Amino acid sequence: MPATTVDLGKGTRARSSRADGGGLNSYLASISPPRAVPEDALLYKKLAANFDCIPELKSRLLEGERGFSCEVSADLHEHFDCLRPDFAGLPLLCFAHAQLIVCIRRKIDLAEHFAVFQKLWATEHEFLAAHLNSRWLVSACDSFADYGTDTQKAAAMLLVVLINTAKLAETERLWLREAIVMPEKLNAIVESHNNKKHIELWDGMMAYAPFAGDMPRNMFRRLAALTGRDPALATIARTLVRRAVAADTVLGRLADLNSGFLSSEFA
Repeated sequence: MPATTVDLGKGTRARSSRADGGGLNSYLASISPPRAVPEDALLYKKLAANFDCIPELKSRLLEGERGFSCEVSADLHEHFDCLRPDFAGLPLLCFAHAQLIVCIRRKIDLAEHFAVFQKLWATEHEFLAAHLNSRWLVSACDSFADYGTDTQKAAAMLLVVLINTAKLAETERLWLREAIVMPEKLNAIVESHNNKKHIELWDGMMAYAPFAGDMPRNMFRRLAALTGRDPALATIARTLVRRAVAADTVLGRLADLNSGFLSSEFA
C-alpha cells in the first residue's frame, strides 16, 4: 500500500504583497509548492503524542528496499529518507527510534524527544535490542551517554568505547595489515606467557595471553555490573557483546581460543 503523505502546507495562507506589482497571483506563482512528507517520516511525532501507538508500530513494517546509506542532509525529512533503507522491512518502531535519535543529535525539542527516547527504552528494550543492528544500538548508547542519568552515562560510554574500539581494530585489520593467522607469532606470545616474560606492546601494556588470560573476563564482569543497574542498558550490553563475540571480530577470534573469555553474565 503506498505511503500516506502529509501536506505541510495545508492550513497555511500566503500573504499578498502589493510591492511586487503583480498582486496575489504573481506572488503565489513565485513560491515553491508545499512539500509532501510521507506519514512514516513523522513517526517520532506520533510516538511523542501517544504511546498507545506502539503496538501498531511494532506490527507494521517499513516499505522499501533494504540497503545502507551514508548520505546525510541538513533537511530533517530528507535525512530521514537517507536512513530509510536501513530500516526497510523492519518494524516501524525501529524507524521511529532512529528519527528520535536524529532529533536528539540535532537538539530539536531536546527535552521532549529525549524523554520519549527514555520511555521507549524503559518499556521496549527487549524488542528494540532484538530488532536493531549493532550500529543503531551504539547510536542509542551515544544518546544515553550524552543525556542520560549519571548511571546511564557511565554504562553507555563503556559500551560505546568497547564496540568502537573493536570497530577500529577491524578497520585496521581490513586495510592496513594482512588478515591471516601467523602461528609462529601466536606461539611466541603463548611461550612468552609460559616463561613469565611478557611481550610489551606499549608503555608497560603487555600482550594478552590468548589461551588463558583473564583480562577480558574481568573486564566483562565489571561491564555487567555497571550496565546491570539499568534494564535497557543491560539488554543492550548483552546484545552488543554477544553479537561481537559471535562475529569475525577481534573479540570473537580471541574468544574462540579461550573458553573463559566472557564473564558468566555474557556467556
